[in-house]
Amino acid sequence: MANLNQQKEFLSSQSLVPIDQIRDGIIILKNGGLRSVLKVSGLNFELKSESEQNDLIIGWRNFINNIDFSLQIIIQSRKLNINDYLDTLSQKFEKEPNELLKIQAQDYLEFLRNFVGLYGIIRKTFYVIVTYESMPTKPAGLVGKFSEGFKSMFNLTRPAFTTTVKISDEDFIKYQKQLLIRQDGVISGLSRLGLEAVPLTTEELIQLFYNLYNPETLEKQKLEISSDITLTT
Repeated sequence: MANLNQQKEFLSSQSLVPIDQIRDGIIILKNGGLRSVLKVSGLNFELKSESEQNDLIIGWRNFINNIDFSLQIIIQSRKLNINDYLDTLSQKFEKEPNELLKIQAQDYLEFLRNFVGLYGIIRKTFYVIVTYESMPTKPAGLVGKFSEGFKSMFNLTRPAFTTTVKISDEDFIKYQKQLLIRQDGVISGLSRLGLEAVPLTTEELIQLFYNLYNPETLEKQKLEISSDITLTT
């Protein structure tokens, strides 16, 4: 009897993901909510002048103040596998006829190998998630209801993972239009800050979530490099 109860409590890995389906570049959650994912370019704030930094801060404040829905900002850091890149460099350096350049190149390659061995190479990718809730949740009060409010905000209740709210094709089209209006507004706002935002396609979203749940696979992938590497004096 105990084993039977344990089996009833067991959830497959798929049931732990609050996503029902991905359709037309839109994520449909099990609770009926819709999400759009934008891949956003980055900028180096520290390299900006003081006036440029102030303009960015003011622009970001205005952007946030004009948003009347929830946004989620995610910074994804992933270790890159550059072994193929280093091997290709080594092969090209071996063919270098200039002995001085060859010695310098080998020293540089050794430096790269030591550096990667100590610190690794990290790629950062920036995403903004635009939200639309087909079934708005009631906000919880601040006093004595922090736990309930937290669960409501992040949808961490068990039914969010185990119960699926099906939406009709007609409702999906209606909700999608509202989401895309919000998406266009976010893209426009980020563009005024000098940031390029591109919506992910269905295929890109599937690849993104696969990599999120299988990070070791992503880190084993080879870094694609150009075949026309040259050495110059």
